[in-house]
Amino acid sequence: MGSCHIGPAFTTWLQSQKNLQHLLLSNASISSCIPNWFWDISFNMEELDLSYNQLQGSIPSLIGNFSNLYSLNLISNQSNGTLSGQHFWKLSKLKYLYMDSNSFRLDLSSNWVPPFQLRYLFMGSCHIGLAFPGWLQTQKNLQYLDLSNASISSQLPNSNIGEFLPNLRFLSPLGNQITRTIPDSIGHLSSLEVIDFSSNNLTGSIPSTINNCSHLMVLDLGNNILSGRIPKLLGQLQLLKSLHLNRNKLSGELPSSLQNLTSLDVLDLSYNNLSGQIPAWIGTAFSNLVILNLRSNMFSGRLSSLLSKLSSLHVLDLAQNNLMGVIPITFTGLKAMTQEYGMGIHSLYDNGSSYQYEERLVVITKGLSLEYTRTLSLVVSINLSDNNFSGNFPKEITKLFGLLFLNLSINHITGRIPESISKKVFVNICLDFN
Repeated sequence: MGSCHIGPAFTTWLQSQKNLQHLLLSNASISSCIPNWFWDISFNMEELDLSYNQLQGSIPSLIGNFSNLYSLNLISNQSNGTLSGQHFWKLSKLKYLYMDSNSFRLDLSSNWVPPFQLRYLFMGSCHIGLAFPGWLQTQKNLQYLDLSNASISSQLPNSNIGEFLPNLRFLSPLGNQITRTIPDSIGHLSSLEVIDFSSNNLTGSIPSTINNCSHLMVLDLGNNILSGRIPKLLGQLQLLKSLHLNRNKLSGELPSSLQNLTSLDVLDLSYNNLSGQIPAWIGTAFSNLVILNLRSNMFSGRLSSLLSKLSSLHVLDLAQNNLMGVIPITFTGLKAMTQEYGMGIHSLYDNGSSYQYEERLVVITKGLSLEYTRTLSLVVSINLSDNNFSGNFPKEITKLFGLLFLNLSINHITGRIPESISKKVFVNICLDFN
């Protein structure tokens, strides 16, 4: 009965359903607390889905009455309270546990051993505790692990994480305060498809052992304090679709081995200390690239005309570098930008097995920072501001009919603005300080 209007309270006729095995009440407009009688309705319950409601209050230890439960989904409610070992000790058959987007607090002893073997564990926005849960080492079948925004402030486990989580495919402890370095043992998680360590306090260099994660499709290490050079061995991750190393302290030139990442949709290296020229091979190697963000680095030199071969590109942000010369007239080759708004939009959410990973991008226009997530695929933008570009205004840009954001401010561009630009419908255009 998912998406049916059941609420605001639990319907009492459920009390008579003593043989229920599967109860799916997701998105059912329920906004009350779960009544005590609910936990006695059926001892045969195997699947319970109450996600995407507005459930209030806590979950009692009576949930242990559902000892046959293999899937529990409480995602995106307003539930709170403490979850202890008493809640789980009878749930030996549990395989799928979805608790994220609530305010639960886990109170489990350091030597607690769960009675279950989970495959999926989603605890985002729950208070897990300061350290990584030691009991995770017992979960040999775990494939998806989401501990995002979970109040963790310790370091990543130094032990061989590949030995106790050999089947892990999705790992996301984003938005915590995890410290110290990424352990070399990350490379032992050879089944990983998504790594999202973004928005933590990680330091040190990117371990070269990460290249052993040969199934990796998403690598997001953005918004940390990582330093050193981008490892050449990252170029061996040939299935990679999304690479975020933004907002770190990485330095040096882009390794030529990155051109082997021919499946890339997103490349975000913004807000680092990267230098050298922007390689011409970016234009020829990344035919599927939708977002190229090299903003706020120390790149210099002229732009190669080969960048116009990025026929799938929707977002080009090279602002706040030391680039010079004229803007290539070949930019009309950016074919995805020549289509009218809403036409031929490339989806960024068909990432195969990258379950629960959501692309996000901040578009900066006239000092405003606009963050896009689910509507990101609708953004079509060029930002070349705060460089040393010169020459006449590139009238060829007016042929990019799908372009919504254009920022060429703080350069040395001269000449007349073509009249044809007045026929375009820009959400935002900025040509100041030229």
